[in-house]
Amino acid sequence: AARLRSASGGSEAAGRGVSGRDGAAPGRGATATRPLSVATFNLLCPSYKRLDVRVGVRRAREAMFAELWEPRWRRLVSFLRSEVLPAADVVGLQELWFERGVAERLADELAPEFELFTARRTGGKDDGLGILVRRSRFDVAGRCEMQLCRQGNRVGMALHLVDRSFEGDGMDVVVCNTHLSFPHSTVDRANQCRQVERLTTALEDFCAAESLAPSTPTVVLGDFNADASDEVCRPLRERGFRAAAAEWPRGGGAFVSHRNHRGEALGVDHIFVRGWGGAGGAGGGADDGAVSVADWTVLPRELGVDTWHEHFSISDHRPVAARLEIRSSAAR
Repeated sequence: AARLRSASGGSEAAGRGVSGRDGAAPGRGATATRPLSVATFNLLCPSYKRLDVRVGVRRAREAMFAELWEPRWRRLVSFLRSEVLPAADVVGLQELWFERGVAERLADELAPEFELFTARRTGGKDDGLGILVRRSRFDVAGRCEMQLCRQGNRVGMALHLVDRSFEGDGMDVVVCNTHLSFPHSTVDRANQCRQVERLTTALEDFCAAESLAPSTPTVVLGDFNADASDEVCRPLRERGFRAAAAEWPRGGGAFVSHRNHRGEALGVDHIFVRGWGGAGGAGGGADDGAVSVADWTVLPRELGVDTWHEHFSISDHRPVAARLEIRSSAAR
């Protein structure tokens, strides 16, 4: 059986080769760039899926009924296999359920192709984060779990990956996943801002502990419960991160990836990227483009990016995916 790895442990995973997401796998040294495909997907934890029936004074949740959550879970795994994993080498998951052995089952079902790293929310919450990493491409050199706040029990997790598709010692890449609080009120909005500030500070500390240069290609993804241009995401922008949706040559940054419990259709699931040169406002030079966005979409691609489709029922989020191009000049 596959092992489920907590984000707080040491490095164990190893991989060789390249995923070749866009056709034949490039040989070592054959080209100046390599594609890196990433995705983010909020799975909608059964503990939070509201039903149109009441138990006492509260609306029932899907987790109470195995006959409801089990079929949806099977459809989620099938959807991951058919739509998400073929388009990604690294996938950030939010609202991963840690009850009923669901997280362990996911690790088993996707092994040996992917390894699952996890970080459970604090305060006894049922859910948390996961990052799926394609074993054939990456070594996992380091990982950490970030405690972002007690109010809301939010966490982040980061992995230091080594991309073995690059010649020599490979390419260092950092991937960070998070899920911010829902903005029920102005207090929650302020809490969101603190969460992102703590996330970026913890990410900098992690990179320093891993002896990574400011130029290291870095991806921060997840469910931000906010627009990428919002004040909530300002700490990321100040450190040189750009939203992949806005960087996509054929896009304009506006999209829909979530229909919330208020019936609002919003774009809140983001992939932020930073490459060579680091943060302009945090002591680095201008980003010289070592990480560029070659493609970006909301999955399934055929549904488009600008509306919510009622028949998409496996989650209240659709996955967001991007294909990045990383220049070999940023290699170790």
